[in-house]
Amino acid sequence: MNQKEIWDKIADKWAEYREEPVGEVIDFLKNKKGNVLDLGCGNGRNLCPIKGKIYGTDFSDSQLNYAVKKAVERGIDFEPVIADCCSLPFSDNFFDSAICISTIHCIDEEEKRKKAVEELQRVLKPGAEAMISVWNKEREISKGKKEEMLGFIAVDGKSYKRYYYYFSEEELIALLKSAGFNVAAVLRSDYRAVDSGHLRHNIAVIVRKN
Repeated sequence: MNQKEIWDKIADKWAEYREEPVGEVIDFLKNKKGNVLDLGCGNGRNLCPIKGKIYGTDFSDSQLNYAVKKAVERGIDFEPVIADCCSLPFSDNFFDSAICISTIHCIDEEEKRKKAVEELQRVLKPGAEAMISVWNKEREISKGKKEEMLGFIAVDGKSYKRYYYYFSEEELIALLKSAGFNVAAVLRSDYRAVDSGHLRHNIAVIVRKN
């Protein structure tokens, strides 16, 4: 079973597990206008009201179905787009800003992670900002590993393995700079989720397109 099939399979349970937006995402988006990209939006947990339109991309249509429901509940102008983040169906310089929360570390090949970041850079307007978060290599759960397949108990009682790559701060910054981004800020110690604080130990950065 490939990663898309796994994320489709666990969509119902994941919707219960991840519901509320990340606090820093709310802060980042609150004054954003125009077209905003949520790259790898999953079930739409980070959808926040903005003065514009949010385009949510994901390769899992089951996850996107939940995102559509959240958008309706929260009164958000939202367009779901089934897409691989390595090949986005948008023109160059289309988006005014973007978020990419806990997505890049789920891509299971180095070249694909690089391509996804390059695609994000391509579709942003010059001067546009994006917030990107990834799992931190220093997290206790990583136990020194660079990558891992983690189980998740789905509704049928079976454990489905999801891929995760653990970044160091230096590695993430190098990846983003190689795609042409300027790193405006690095957020770590106070990065938290509104509901559980689960993302507290992630690396989150704000980047700007040249």
